Amino acid sequence: MNVKIDESTMYSLQRPDIDVASFLGCPIPAATDVIWTSAMQRLFTLVSRALRFNEPVLLVGETGAGKTSVCQVFSTATSQHLHGLNCHQNTETADLIGGLRPLRNRTLREAEILKESLKVVQETGTPQLPQSFSDLDSILTNALKSGSLSAKHQAQIQTLHSKLLQLQSIFEWHDGPLVEAMRHGDVFLLDEISLADDSVLE
Repeated sequence: MNVKIDESTMYSLQRPDIDVASFLGCPIPAATDVIWTSAMQRLFTLVSRALRFNEPVLLVGETGAGKTSVCQVFSTATSQHLHGLNCHQNTETADLIGGLRPLRNRTLREAEILKESLKVVQETGTPQLPQSFSDLDSILTNALKSGSLSAKHQAQIQTLHSKLLQLQSIFEWHDGPLVEAMRHGDVFLLDEISLADDSVLE
């Protein structure tokens, strides 16, 4: 088969014979700071086609080849947030999926919960109002046991009670960039993957 493939036409973003946006599975970036060289168009086309079919992409190349830039352009074109992590020799699994961290800003959170609780308790008509943060637990528990709350107020008080229980702990869980991207359906970029230890990637 004597077939010649014109790569400049195959990977062009200005092809008149097809609907490029449908072909790529994403709109063509309207305004970016990227200069659309033939190599960049080829890279963007290949990455977009792979992600259209939910295939993971491994980009290998020299520094400055546009590997990170094409991911940024794709996330901008699809209006998705780009979660990134630069790997190094000390990268751990917790850097990817998250981990337990000390609870910070406890006083500020207590004030916010007290303010929200006061508003909800006033709306429900509860005669006993919280005067301090220490009174809050018993007041919320009694309000839930009363059985006279609407579904809306019951859900609000249950949420506040959960926040109150979380403040009693010393540590709290923080999702890593990989979990955040999966949770919201965003794009995740693991940069310099070759520097990470094999046990982390497994």
